[in-house]
Amino acid sequence: MTLAGRAVELTATEYALLRALSLNAGRGSSHAALLRPVRGGPI
Repeated sequence: MTLAGRAVELTATEYALLRALSLNAGRGSSHAALLRPVRGGPI
C-alpha cells in the first residue's frame, strides 16, 4: 500500500477495513456493515 508515493504498512484488520470502505465509496455504510468483512464475513 502506498500513500503519496510512500510505502505504508497496514495490519490485516486495517487492510480489510480500507478495502470495505473503497468498495463502498460514495455510499453510506453502517458500523456493522463495515465490520463484517473485517471479521471475516462477506462484503
